[in-house]
Amino acid sequence: MEVDVEAAHSLMITNGTAAVHHANGEELVRAGATQQGHYLLPEQMENGRYTAVFVVQAQGSDAQVPALMNIDVNDNVVTVAP
Repeated sequence: MEVDVEAAHSLMITNGTAAVHHANGEELVRAGATQQGHYLLPEQMENGRYTAVFVVQAQGSDAQVPALMNIDVNDNVVTVAP
């Protein structure tokens, strides 16, 4: 049996010295679906390298699942960086 789960999420983007963007939200996560978070990114980010920190927490749980990634922005094209 597949069950949909309500989840809260937050995203913080830093440029190495300061937070440049922060977003929070809640959504219903469909069982078996792939979630995409690109809609949480701000528009018109300046070119450069950033660190993105994601935190997801399922409703009714105290556990938080953090993830960290580096991203490069070049003329509004965002790519995951090593």
